[in-house]
Amino acid sequence: MELRMSRKERDRLKVVAALAERRLRQRAAGRLVGLSERQVRRILVRYRAEGDAGLVHRARGRPGGQAQQQERHGPKRPQRAVSLHRME
Repeated sequence: MELRMSRKERDRLKVVAALAERRLRQRAAGRLVGLSERQVRRILVRYRAEGDAGLVHRARGRPGGQAQQQERHGPKRPQRAVSLHRME
């Protein structure tokens, strides 16, 4: 399986790998990637459990919220409004 990462995720991977090897502390890692120490701990746990794939955003490849809503409920315009508009 090919793993696609954004630049931000690749930067995060370098920092978390250094953290996992104990070459960097959590506070310093957080500063480098712009996260709190708590978030760094959460990311480190996922990295240890899943490897590089643990850093990829979970929603990658899924449609956004508006697209999901349209799949569930159909288009936003009611069909009657469309037909009335066409009659004019």
